[in-house]
Amino acid sequence: MKGNLLDGKVWRDKLGLFPMPLFQNMSQHEKYILLNGGVAGNLCLDFHIEGISDARNYAWSSDVGHYLTVDGNAVTVFKWDTHKPNKYELSSVANNLNNFYDYLKKQEINRQDSIIKFSIQIYRQIRSLLRDNNGGDSLNALLYLFACAADGDTDINKLNLTNWSLSNNTKQIADSISSSYWDELHEMLINGLQTKGLKPNIDLLLRHASGSLFQEAHFETLFPSNYQSSLPGFLPKIDEGLGVKSKGQTSAHFTPTSVVRTIVEESINNFFIDGKKEITVLDPACGSGEFLKEFVRQIKLKGFSGKINLIGWDISGTAIDMARFIINYEIRPYKDSVNVILEQKNALEEGSQWNIKSDFVLMNPPFISIEMMTPELKQNVFSILGELNNKRPNTAGAFLWNAVQCLNDDGVIGCVLPTSIFENETYVPLREEIKKTIDVKIVGRLGSHTLFSETLVDTAIFLGVVNPVKPQVPIVFWSDFKTESASNSLRELRKVSSQPIIEEINEKGYSLYRNSELIKSLSWMPIPHKSFELLNKFKNFTKVQDVFEINQGARTGLNSAFVVPREFYLVLSNKEKKFFRPAVTNDSIINGVLNDNYYVFYPLSDLLPEKITDEEDLSKLVPKFYNDYLIPNYKKLINRKGIKEWWNLTRPRNWQKPYVAKIVSKEFGKAGDFAFDKDGIYVAERSHAWFPKKDYVLDELGYAYICVLSMPIINDFLTGLSKQLGGGNWWYLSSKFLNKMPLPNLFDSDKFSSGIKRELIEIGIQISNGEVIDKEQLERLSYIVFNG
Repeated sequence: MKGNLLDGKVWRDKLGLFPMPLFQNMSQHEKYILLNGGVAGNLCLDFHIEGISDARNYAWSSDVGHYLTVDGNAVTVFKWDTHKPNKYELSSVANNLNNFYDYLKKQEINRQDSIIKFSIQIYRQIRSLLRDNNGGDSLNALLYLFACAADGDTDINKLNLTNWSLSNNTKQIADSISSSYWDELHEMLINGLQTKGLKPNIDLLLRHASGSLFQEAHFETLFPSNYQSSLPGFLPKIDEGLGVKSKGQTSAHFTPTSVVRTIVEESINNFFIDGKKEITVLDPACGSGEFLKEFVRQIKLKGFSGKINLIGWDISGTAIDMARFIINYEIRPYKDSVNVILEQKNALEEGSQWNIKSDFVLMNPPFISIEMMTPELKQNVFSILGELNNKRPNTAGAFLWNAVQCLNDDGVIGCVLPTSIFENETYVPLREEIKKTIDVKIVGRLGSHTLFSETLVDTAIFLGVVNPVKPQVPIVFWSDFKTESASNSLRELRKVSSQPIIEEINEKGYSLYRNSELIKSLSWMPIPHKSFELLNKFKNFTKVQDVFEINQGARTGLNSAFVVPREFYLVLSNKEKKFFRPAVTNDSIINGVLNDNYYVFYPLSDLLPEKITDEEDLSKLVPKFYNDYLIPNYKKLINRKGIKEWWNLTRPRNWQKPYVAKIVSKEFGKAGDFAFDKDGIYVAERSHAWFPKKDYVLDELGYAYICVLSMPIINDFLTGLSKQLGGGNWWYLSSKFLNKMPLPNLFDSDKFSSGIKRELIEIGIQISNGEVIDKEQLERLSYIVFNG
């Protein structure tokens, strides 16, 4: 048997899962909850199988899919959404643990009946009863209801407010609900989903599902509701509009418990606890208190018996109410040794350093771009960053800098940040300053946008230590856009992070390795290990920026007014056609072939016989376009910012006026999404144009470069240099990402023979004509031009 499955350490070492005690007051050697890092694969693990009848309820209440019991003979698997368990021979599972776990992950759970959905329905019911337009009072009433249910008492007046850190105001809110309705709500909560045979364990709900639940409830408080009157004796009808709005409209995002658990675990592992009598932890954007709650759990598992100061700030009063409730619930067994200070406070409000010294800063700060900042917030961010302010910072940069400065010696910062912090030029001064005091331990790209509820920001984990006792080479992990890739990365990190020497892990969708060059580079962006090795191999090779200048294409300001289909262009008079040129859009290049499916109105071209100087010229020279496109869009066009004539493009890019041969690319794409505009007639629009530097002239070498830019190795370079779009193998192709990409200088006659260049040109011509080129032929030429 490969490992004793009755030992929680086996599940940790083999699968990378953290065995957290399921119950607060139960021996940690009996029942655990193990989180995977994603939605699938979370489970409860039970080595003490008394009370087996509650297995489904325990899993459901903890918001995980499976409950596993393990004894000396078998592993029994319960799913909360089905009544019948499955039993497996212990030795078979032990010998095939990874395959068995993969099998569990593939089993779908009916999330529509989850404990979160069930609890949110009760919250909505309360909100309808209270006619609570902003939702905050309803959330406090829900906390009161949970407290009553946990105490096992329906009497609203018997609850000890101090024990639950609830205010008199919260009791007054609960009192405003009639006793008959309150009893009905209480019964609804404790009975659960009777038709499914599911009954909530309130302790497990609060301990393991409260973070997700409070996030959903808090999100709903951000939107008003409509209410309908109810008949006497009946609970009011729930507003069906609640909860259907997009979270993308708000900044109410939640840190998944699995990510919190990893950050806290790695932070504590990198902190020298021995001899410490007091520890201070700060979360300056604490939300519902997930980081602070998790820290208490894990530091107690480590055996720390000293004093713990938990400090949390948040701009939302509702979030502070939730955090106070759940953290004080969590610390009950250790209340005499834990000091909790939670404040409704904007951490950036004063525009200065935080007047606090902390051993840990654990956070997922808000990522507000400069475009979305209020003038006051922008001034505060600039003030905090001071001389480190560069170009266009977001709020996360200000949080990071203040966090670093408030750490004690040997202090640890562990946080979720936007990947822009690690790659953008905006943050080069900040990164350079941070590495003077922080020993970077972990930088990991999480990749999946679905990991954080409906956020579109690419996120990463960052962990560092002030003046560490034992400096180590940073661990880098990278995950692609799939949720399971982030999950796999977090589990692999748990397996290897404590090892001084680790073997590189290269798997489909994720990789993990140590990188001694990370903080020496201008960019700290995590990339796949394969790409890291490839780029390191070609670090002295010529780059795109040595040979070409990449220009961003035109911005029309209103594509529906300026970009027309080819069919419209063809019916124009020859005179009117002169004011249009074929457009390079993201649909204009397919496998290196450039098409003219779209045309753009471009009245600035050098070769035009007549110029449009006023609206009278406009109506005479392009009458059909004027009447069919411009006039119907007149109001939208005149409201654009930064324009002189309402009929011109917002940013025409004047370098497109002359007809000059160029290489064009999509705005985002992959190898093969480049084409050669030999006659220079195309206008790059939402795309990019490459012009040779110095005195180089493209001529037929343009075709040679199309051959090079169609080679499979280009995708390997893009993986390491550019930002991948979620959902597939597409990367941003702007100069920001491609300038550093290795590219042969075919203009250098000393490096490449005329024979090689002729072969590249011929294949480039074939590609441009739509012919399919054998992959092996491209790889052979790739080896020649990139390896000599």
